[in-house]
Amino acid sequence: MGQSTSRVTYGVVPRELNDLTYRHTLNANLAQPDENALTSALSDRTSCLTEVHQSCGKQLPQELWEGIIDHLGSPLDRQSVLSCALVCRAWLPRSRFHLFNTVYLRTPRQIRRLEEVMDEGPHLKPLVTEISLCLDENATKSLFSLPDILSRLPQVKEVNIASFPLYPDGIMLMNKHEVLREPSRRWSRRMWQNATHTATIKRAVFGYCAITTTYSTISTLCICRVALYAFSDLAWVLCALPNLLNLTCSNVTWRVTEYDPLDLEAYRDNVLKRLLVLKLCFCTVDIGLGCLLKAVGTSLQTLLLSVNPAELNEARARYRLNLRRFRSLTSIFLSTWFYSPDSPSVWLPAVLESVTSNNIQFIELSFYCGISLARSQVLDLIPFRRLDEALLRPQLAHAERVSIFFIDDRLNRSYWWAQLAWRMPTLRKNSRISVEIASNPSAEPWAGF
Repeated sequence: MGQSTSRVTYGVVPRELNDLTYRHTLNANLAQPDENALTSALSDRTSCLTEVHQSCGKQLPQELWEGIIDHLGSPLDRQSVLSCALVCRAWLPRSRFHLFNTVYLRTPRQIRRLEEVMDEGPHLKPLVTEISLCLDENATKSLFSLPDILSRLPQVKEVNIASFPLYPDGIMLMNKHEVLREPSRRWSRRMWQNATHTATIKRAVFGYCAITTTYSTISTLCICRVALYAFSDLAWVLCALPNLLNLTCSNVTWRVTEYDPLDLEAYRDNVLKRLLVLKLCFCTVDIGLGCLLKAVGTSLQTLLLSVNPAELNEARARYRLNLRRFRSLTSIFLSTWFYSPDSPSVWLPAVLESVTSNNIQFIELSFYCGISLARSQVLDLIPFRRLDEALLRPQLAHAERVSIFFIDDRLNRSYWWAQLAWRMPTLRKNSRISVEIASNPSAEPWAGF
């Protein structure tokens, strides 16, 4: 990995070239050494080595080296990029761009250290475009410090708030005196669907106090595996992000829902009104979910809903999951989990029947099992007849593709296809339905057909 420079570097000269150089310049009678001849020979050798090094360094332009650094930075190979930053001055800006692009913060000490670094080096502030709060036992303090962190970083576009086991190994270095009871579990990288650790906020962080500063550059917010004390904490964070375009709430819960800042007059007309992508995955459905959907503007284009059918009957689905206002929807993803053999997914057709958008292009219905059930039991819990009728409505009849997703062995795809063809005959005739099968070793095993 050479770089064009005037410094003499002998290691880049091939062995054959060294031999030829010595034979050419040191052809002197050593029995009678000539001081002038030796000085001239060494000078010629140094000049030859410098020319060879400069010619080798100029073979690759700076743009190509930056492309190599970009390859190491996406996804980030931190150790390799750190090594690149120490090669030469020309490589430092590109390496620094990748090193500071995403900042992971877990402990209060890391948060204070970031503030010190940004205060000492203001030129580093524009490099940070993504902040990830890795919540642990200090989750309350970390969430409370979020407004102060964002006020120091003017170019942040994405904010992630999640339980720290969901992040890659080595990102959060363990404190010297910290003892973990389950290091193998808690320090491994896991997808949120399989993680069991949830960061818990034990008290209201913001309460009735609004976040006075707004952060107009942030367009993406992802909150995952967080147990809030009050719904108002989530609402206040949303109120501070008026230009939010993408919102993901996965397995976010709260204990208290008595106060809804989203309904205040100061925020009612500008919070979540530009949202384009909304992904909500809740184990329970309460008034908070309805408050979120009520605050979303009519420009929404992509919607993902994943709920537990046992917590949502048809009447509650029609009231809290009404999609009538979203006339710009183009894609709908609906997922349901079965935790009981007596919980039919009647909320699915209720939600589809409320769609009024004429721009729907893609619909996906996903079914997952939280307990061991037979395949026929799951099929009986799905209201296929009503789904068949709902998907034939004029608003949904022009969808390019309707996908139905199951977790199973790919060899059983023909079984699912035959069952859907029998249970949804009208949609099958239109050739718009497709069956997607994916294998998941950690999923609950099927109890038969």
